[in-house]
Amino acid sequence: MIQIIGGASKGRKITVKKANLKKGQKLLRPTSAKVRKAIFDIIKNRVENCSFLDLYAGSGAVGLEALSRGASNVVFVDDNPSRINDIKKMLQSLGFENKAQTYKYTSTSYIQRLRTDSNIFFDIIFADPPYDSQEIFEIMPLIEKKDIITNNGLLIVEHPSRNIEMPSELGKLKLLKQYKYGDTTLSLYIKQALSI
Repeated sequence: MIQIIGGASKGRKITVKKANLKKGQKLLRPTSAKVRKAIFDIIKNRVENCSFLDLYAGSGAVGLEALSRGASNVVFVDDNPSRINDIKKMLQSLGFENKAQTYKYTSTSYIQRLRTDSNIFFDIIFADPPYDSQEIFEIMPLIEKKDIITNNGLLIVEHPSRNIEMPSELGKLKLLKQYKYGDTTLSLYIKQALSI
């Protein structure tokens, strides 16, 4: 059972269907409560009133946690219509529907669709690409290129602890720290304004 672990909606259950996604894909792998707690311990002073992007949203647990802890707006992106419908239902159940948007796209498609002059910026982006894919190395350059993180904003990437070497810098994104939890690592990047 997945529950919100902090904030106004602490203890509320998050509904997750355990059905297979598409043929050949694995079951949904929600971010564990331990790792979610770690994420929000790390960013606790930045969540209130922030704009938050939950890429590869899955169950929506991370974005819902952000809303529970005071985020002003959360965008959920997932390419599975059943998951998006479940997230919409959870948003309505928790009373967060006016503080969130859901998009049924792949994460790369969503980022590619954002115009660089659209004035869409996020204070915090969370990305948890499928562990058995190389999408991590596709989505990060796209995020940096589109320049959608506010200055001093954060990109948090959840990825396997083994066999992945994360870049120390990517344009304006600089690796601040890595946090390891068994076979899961969180890589924390900050967007720095480039000096002239």
